[in-house]
Amino acid sequence: MSNVLALAQYAHTRLEPLFARAKAVDKSIMFSIEAVFADEDSVFHSGSYLKVWAHWSRGDVFQNSPHLESMPDVDKFAAQVEADVVKLEAAE
Repeated sequence: MSNVLALAQYAHTRLEPLFARAKAVDKSIMFSIEAVFADEDSVFHSGSYLKVWAHWSRGDVFQNSPHLESMPDVDKFAAQVEADVVKLEAAE
């Protein structure tokens, strides 16, 4: 459990500045980091992980992460978010 909590803190540290930049362009963007703590017998989840969502009022989801289980997973997703934020900034 503590690994997922530490990963959630890391994800927030990496992603919050990126979503703040996106929100400066589109005020409707809101993001959440969801922690899933699954027991080893769960039929619905294959382990504990994070899931990141960023919604906005444009009718679709701005960002939707895969299951994030490690710091490299978070870094890879952060790179995708940053690329989309750069595109969003360039379009405005």
